Amino acid sequence: DLPGLGILDVHTIHWAAEEGSIIKDITTAGKGRMVGNLIVEWQGKTLIGFENHGGRTYLGPKVSPLGKVLLGRGNNGRDGWEGAVYKNVIGTYLHGPVLPKNPHLADYLIAAALSRRYGQVELTPLDDRLEWEAHVHALQRARQAKGEAIAKTSPTGPKAWAHSLADRFAASLKALRPS
Repeated sequence: DLPGLGILDVHTIHWAAEEGSIIKDITTAGKGRMVGNLIVEWQGKTLIGFENHGGRTYLGPKVSPLGKVLLGRGNNGRDGWEGAVYKNVIGTYLHGPVLPKNPHLADYLIAAALSRRYGQVELTPLDDRLEWEAHVHALQRARQAKGEAIAKTSPTGPKAWAHSLADRFAASLKALRPS
């Protein structure tokens, strides 16, 4: 186990310990790492980021997952979940820049901090078109990269996967983008 701060009810095991491997040199150290684009469904919306970790994180009963993995490996590459949430604390393997690419997550964190301090606060919406463009662009790049990988290994190609993801983030964008 890799000790943490103890804020979240999770435990993390390094991939080498979980698989019974011993890291002998730099060529074996990277084989168990989870590296690449990570797309997560969170509260009916998509989060996009990059994951690069060797840990396998498992959630305890006192936390909830941040979201469902749509692309990538997430917490441990097995259960389909990413991140951990406990009260106002979020733990995640999403790297970024995460907040500029996910303005809805930034808004959520700001609202949570303000409501904790001041109660319910109504903020004037900002023009976040550039942030939404970054979000959509990052999703498209991840989808294209995944589609290229699928096309190389699958006789059916990436079309069904690409259309499913495109539909999800289009709906997410439509629901969240100001009119």
